[in-house]
Amino acid sequence: MSKDYFSFDTIRDQDGNIVCYYITVIGTIEQDGVAKVRTDLKSDGSGKMAFGQITVHNRDRKLYSLLAENNARIRLHTKDAEDESVDVISYTASQWRAEEAFNFVQGDRVLIHGRAYFRKNTRYPSQKAELSITAMGLFLLGHRRVMRHETLSQKMGILPQKD
Repeated sequence: MSKDYFSFDTIRDQDGNIVCYYITVIGTIEQDGVAKVRTDLKSDGSGKMAFGQITVHNRDRKLYSLLAENNARIRLHTKDAEDESVDVISYTASQWRAEEAFNFVQGDRVLIHGRAYFRKNTRYPSQKAELSITAMGLFLLGHRRVMRHETLSQKMGILPQKD
């Protein structure tokens, strides 16, 4: 299994106040995380924005220190069959980055670098704000493995004969 990664840097002004957080994450695009692109954001139709999700395994310690510091949450936190943490983080990408995000398919390993954005839920204001990454850089690290050549016996489910 590939190693996932999550880190953040805190940018402060001269007075020590937090200006923003820069996040770098390496993870996988799962089925629900494939980006959806909207092109109706500007009146002339030139605005593009992609909305997607990246899945990260076993990086919750660093991630949750950022969330605790900002009283925030992520899209989804669960445990898998091996009792390892699985975290789903939303991201957005605009203009030409939206095109890059749209090209990611299920199973792709990607690196996303950008600013943290804590989005309040207007429908349920008592809920914590959700962490989302506004992507400044999107990088495809690898595609999922697929069998390229399938033999006729594999297609038909034929097993080798035992002696």
